[in-house]
Amino acid sequence: MTDSLIHKYNTDSLTPDELQQMRDELSARDDDQLAALLEAEWQKDNAGTGDSIYNSHCATLYQRVESRLFGDSAGQQYGGVQMAQPARA
Repeated sequence: MTDSLIHKYNTDSLTPDELQQMRDELSARDDDQLAALLEAEWQKDNAGTGDSIYNSHCATLYQRVESRLFGDSAGQQYGGVQMAQPARA
């Protein structure tokens, strides 16, 4: 299966003919071949990004919570993550 078809599938841009081609190619593979293909694609898509995806997701969630708690202007920028200002007495 070509990388182009997989990329188009992942971006939801396959034409009907390309989708049929992809289905035909997948149907012709046995379970072990499908498992190897899926593993290779997963590894390629997540190579070195597991931590950065997790950190990015955490940062986004933190920003949403902070915004709801303190408003959009609260906090200071720290490494791409909005951090709350400490309370001052």
